Amino acid sequence: MRSIVRLIMACGVAIAVSGCVASVDAMIPAAPAGNHRHINESLTVANVATTTESGYYDAPVVSSEAFKVALKRTLENSNLFASVKGSNADLTLYATIKGQSYDELIGKGHRTSIVVEYRIVRASSRKAVWDETYESQAGSAIFGTRGLMHSQEDSVRQNLAAFLQGISDDWEK
Repeated sequence: MRSIVRLIMACGVAIAVSGCVASVDAMIPAAPAGNHRHINESLTVANVATTTESGYYDAPVVSSEAFKVALKRTLENSNLFASVKGSNADLTLYATIKGQSYDELIGKGHRTSIVVEYRIVRASSRKAVWDETYESQAGSAIFGTRGLMHSQEDSVRQNLAAFLQGISDDWEK
């Protein structure tokens, strides 16, 4: 009997946790429309670091692994660089998640924010050629874990879109 109760409890926890995990596909912004800069160099995405080890209260954070996948897919979809490679590229992108926060807005849903520092280093000189930090916030009127998930996805999507726009506007001016 105890093993059945434990099994039911474990399944309940697994279902609750899986409902809190943000979808990588939902974090990817739409590719920029119209004319945008094209950088004729290859890029590799290094592992994403994080300076935040734990979530906000009991809420999960966007993991560095999920963020890296979303970042890499975003760059591939953008056609901003000549190619996005696994290694041996002209440039290396280092991203560090500096912070994530969460506010439950009583009667209004959730608001999350994420702060990410992006640094691009030229492989030949090992010198940074671009370094910017972006903070983005998003909210969701949906309550519970689904609202938190949507809010996290939106804040990451906005951050990645700001990053793409920043590179497009400011690359080696």
